[in-house]
Amino acid sequence: MELTQLYYFYIASRYEHMTKAARQLNVAQPALTQAVHRLEEELGVKLFDRKGRGVVLNPYGKVVAAHLEKVFSQLDTMKEELFRLSGNQSNLIRLNVLAASLLMTEILIAYKKQRPECMFQLMQNEANPECDLVISTVAKAEEAAGASGEQQVFQENIYLAVPASSPYAGRPSIALTEVADADFISLAGSKALRNICDGYCRQAGFTPNIIFESDSPATVHDLIAAGLGVGFWPAYSWGTFSRKELVLLPIDSPDCQRSLILTCTSSNASMQVQDFYQFASAYMKQKIETEL
Repeated sequence: MELTQLYYFYIASRYEHMTKAARQLNVAQPALTQAVHRLEEELGVKLFDRKGRGVVLNPYGKVVAAHLEKVFSQLDTMKEELFRLSGNQSNLIRLNVLAASLLMTEILIAYKKQRPECMFQLMQNEANPECDLVISTVAKAEEAAGASGEQQVFQENIYLAVPASSPYAGRPSIALTEVADADFISLAGSKALRNICDGYCRQAGFTPNIIFESDSPATVHDLIAAGLGVGFWPAYSWGTFSRKELVLLPIDSPDCQRSLILTCTSSNASMQVQDFYQFASAYMKQKIETEL
């Protein structure tokens, strides 16, 4: 048995969903499925049972997953001990990026220029509590999830992006009901922003006709710019865009905003974590003020 095979199964066991697990592992779903099948062949038993379109751990799978939980927990402990021994632990920041990945990349680059000695461990895993900072998002009307430690909440407008050639392009604003029959270019369904925007469409009384979805904001931008549809666009967290090809329209109704939540989860955060938390908070605040 290979460690990679075991880790792939371990992540799949936590999600009980091959597509989500593959996305978390940043591998193609067929590669994940093949790795699990090879492990099952070596062990001589099936580890998952099919349930509808998904999978669930069977009794054999639960036994293997329980053992691997201990193994990978020990490996994480080993890595932390090595960091402490090397003297680098105080410079390590564990950042869980569940939203605004482009903005957080921008912030990391800016911070590294000032603090080149700082190291980041990046993850995108809602189920992983082992982090120092989390950036997440909810719709404006929702309550920010309670968390220990400090928390900053920033409001971000969500615009409707339309091609420059669209008849709506010259409008000062728009209501979502006006594009109920339009084709939408959207983020992939697992993204929190996608769920928020789908919710606003439901408030407006329709389900968006999504003709293409992607994990990449750049792809969403390019397809809208090419005139293939319309889409939602966060005001500042997706970076710059070509104003010659796209037009961003404020949405009159419903009130489309989201909350970006930066949480410092460490109860005893290091000076480096606190410094980055303050830097990121100030950076995001400046972004909002610039956008306004």
